[in-house]
Amino acid sequence: IQWWVPFWALCYMGLLALYRWRSERPAPLLYLCHNVLPHERARGPWVWLIRQVLRRGQGWLVHSAADETELRELLHMDELGGVMEAPRHVYRGYLPLFALGEPEARAVARVKLGLTDVDEVILFFGFVRPYKGLDLLLEAWPEVLRARPGAKLVIVGEFWEPVAQFKARAESLGVLDSLRIVDRYVPEATLGTYFGAADLLALPYRSATGSAVLPLAVHHGLPVVATAVGGLPEALASGACGVLVPPEDPSALATAITQVLDRPQLLARLREGVAREREGLGWSGLVALIQAAAGGLGVGL
Repeated sequence: IQWWVPFWALCYMGLLALYRWRSERPAPLLYLCHNVLPHERARGPWVWLIRQVLRRGQGWLVHSAADETELRELLHMDELGGVMEAPRHVYRGYLPLFALGEPEARAVARVKLGLTDVDEVILFFGFVRPYKGLDLLLEAWPEVLRARPGAKLVIVGEFWEPVAQFKARAESLGVLDSLRIVDRYVPEATLGTYFGAADLLALPYRSATGSAVLPLAVHHGLPVVATAVGGLPEALASGACGVLVPPEDPSALATAITQVLDRPQLLARLREGVAREREGLGWSGLVALIQAAAGGLGVGL
């Protein structure tokens, strides 16, 4: 079962109860946890409800050490599987490559977006939610512009908060003219244009488990500057395709972005690292892990 958000909790509880009631020999249940808990912290009854759903599993596949810790704390499990009466197993596997959209040549992508060849383009991509820290990136942006006057910040994604408040803050900082805001969900066919036009992807997250945007950037060959939260340090541990900075530190974020833009050799090395990383993020590894988990739970595939 794929597990994302507590919105599905009651539905899953009903379906699982029906399945157990109708099946003479119900199969072990493996959850593929994209997030154990939601990004906007669950409280009170939500935590209880999430626990009731996830405790019905015999196995859980998570994508980071942060998620594994959260799962064990939620279910009160020790390293051996804990207090449950039946054997329980936690598996760790990477979030595989999101091969969405065809990569597009830089020159072609920039013509489509009205950007020039000399623009230095930073991309912020995905749903704009409080935990993703777009406001922190805006606070960092004046410092970036002082060092790199030709920098452009392209913000692409559906806003969960009024976009007007971000524009107002950008205007008060004197950086609105350097922003390009696309406030909508963009279709797969256009992904290559936005990623192809950029020099760097910024992930200024306040918190995270993992990030689906990160493997998407790897697919399109784009290096990353990210905050060291949740599973991001684990994903970028090699340093081959990205740079990590402390969370909630606009100055450190600005410094990292400008240092990469200041050093063409570093940017080229990161692009080479992204290409190597791409080769190791195929789906076959995740499939093999699911098969191994199934075998560990006594299911033949």
